[in-house]
Amino acid sequence: MKWIIRVNTRNKTITKEAVTKEQERLGGRLFIANLLNREVPPTCEPTGRYNKFIIALGLLADTNITTVGQLSIGGKSPLTGGVKESNVGGSVGKKLTSMGIKAIVIEDTPLKPTCYVLVIRADQSELVEISELQGKLVEESVQIIRGKFGQKVGIVCNGPAGEMMMYGAGVACTDHTDLQTRYAGVCVKF
Repeated sequence: MKWIIRVNTRNKTITKEAVTKEQERLGGRLFIANLLNREVPPTCEPTGRYNKFIIALGLLADTNITTVGQLSIGGKSPLTGGVKESNVGGSVGKKLTSMGIKAIVIEDTPLKPTCYVLVIRADQSELVEISELQGKLVEESVQIIRGKFGQKVGIVCNGPAGEMMMYGAGVACTDHTDLQTRYAGVCVKF
C-alpha cells in the first residue's frame, strides 16, 4: 500500500500523497496515533476543524490472510481527549488495498453543513454533493449511494448522530451484499 488520500472538507481539495518510509511500518491503530500526535494540536476541540478523521488499514491488509482487510477508524476522542480508534470489518478494506491505499485522512470542517460522498477510484477521487443524504438513517443512505454508484461499491458512512456531531456517534461499514452492516463506535467527528 503506497498512497494516503487527504480530503480537506473546507476547500474541497483531495490530494494523493506517497506513503513515507516511516509510515510503511505503521498500520491501523498505530498509524492513527502517530498521525494524530504529529498533526493534531493536543488542545484542539475534538469536533472542531483541527481534529482529523482517519481511516487506516493494517500492515497485512493487502494479503490474502482472512480477516485482515479490516479498517481502523479514529481521531481525537471528544469523550477522553485522547486517541480513539475502533476496528471494523466489511468489504471496504479489500477495495482500498486493491487500489494501493493505506489511509484516508479527512481534515478541517466545511463552511456550511452539506452531505458529500467521497468517491475513490483507481485513477481519481472526487467529492460528490448529494444533499438528499441529509438526515437519512444509515440504511437509507446506503440505498441512495448504491442507486447512484452501483451495487459493488464499498461504503463507509454515518447517520444523523454523526451529522449532528454527537459524541457517541459511530460509523457504519457495509459488506458487498448489505446483509451485514458493521459499526465502528469511534466517537470522533465525521
